Amino acid sequence: MENEEAVKVAITESIDRLYGPPANREPYRWTARVRSKKFELGSSYSVPIVFGHAPDTPEEWETGPNYVGCHCAFVNSVPEECKACLENTDLLLQGSIPLNHGIVRRSELQSLDPEVVVPYLTENMHWCVLTVRKFSMIIRP
Repeated sequence: MENEEAVKVAITESIDRLYGPPANREPYRWTARVRSKKFELGSSYSVPIVFGHAPDTPEEWETGPNYVGCHCAFVNSVPEECKACLENTDLLLQGSIPLNHGIVRRSELQSLDPEVVVPYLTENMHWCVLTVRKFSMIIRP
């Protein structure tokens, strides 16, 4: 506490560990882009992302400790009764899931540079599709 500069450095390092480095020091913003046909599954669905171990049960994907983020689609389960749905059967949805915070919190990487992040994501990022019917389809890139 007597060394003001050392205190500043310690606080900055703690904040960076918890929340990620500020944009002016780390120019990379990692996101997962999810694209899907809205009516393909016939019900609402979500695409959760986890880092580390892929969960064994559908419930763990969105509530477990490895959860990073999710893309959700709310879908009319009876599109044949909806004129707008019938007119947009091939509608593509797109969403982005920010990954920086999850990378910083769940990895021990010292940087968000592509040379270290790409191998980390290739090895540790998992996703699946969950429908409201609790059907799950685990897909590993």
